Amino acid sequence: MSNTSALLALAANVRAWFAVQNPSVVVGVTGWKARFQHLNQGKTGANRVLFIPGDPQGRDGPLSHGRQTCTNPRDLLQWDRQVFLSVWAHDASDPSNDEAQIAAVENLLEQTFQGVIRAEVNGVGYPSRQAGAIHWGRLIWTVNNAELTFGREVLIDFALKSTFFDIPFATVVPTPVVDRNPAT
Repeated sequence: MSNTSALLALAANVRAWFAVQNPSVVVGVTGWKARFQHLNQGKTGANRVLFIPGDPQGRDGPLSHGRQTCTNPRDLLQWDRQVFLSVWAHDASDPSNDEAQIAAVENLLEQTFQGVIRAEVNGVGYPSRQAGAIHWGRLIWTVNNAELTFGREVLIDFALKSTFFDIPFATVVPTPVVDRNPAT
């Protein structure tokens, strides 16, 4: 039996959120290499949200013993996953206007936060619904001019609480035993 990855479940829920709210947005889970690929969707512009596990050097968050912090007896280890969220948007109506590009990114960023919070609260397929499953970090604007030729991008780092589970335990149900003929 395999467990559902909290990161993949979160991304799937955010993808479902955008399918209803803003279908032009592409949502994916990928490595750092794909972040540098330009996404040109033609006249509608580029709108992309990427969930990238680990930091740019390949490091991830710490592991800790789960049974000390959780009431679930199968909770083997807790993982505070390091995730970067790349939000890239483009305003096709005025591609050379920096203010328009910044507004496009901030609007998409707001929709992304709405999708993440709804995925965390509603928890359809999302295994960790407890409060504090996501600890937000810093927001970083991309400043490399080569990356600014088509819209703008922000990176947000956050920790996503994930759980590794132990094997299922056998369930024992006690049954009462009544001795109708007790020995005297």
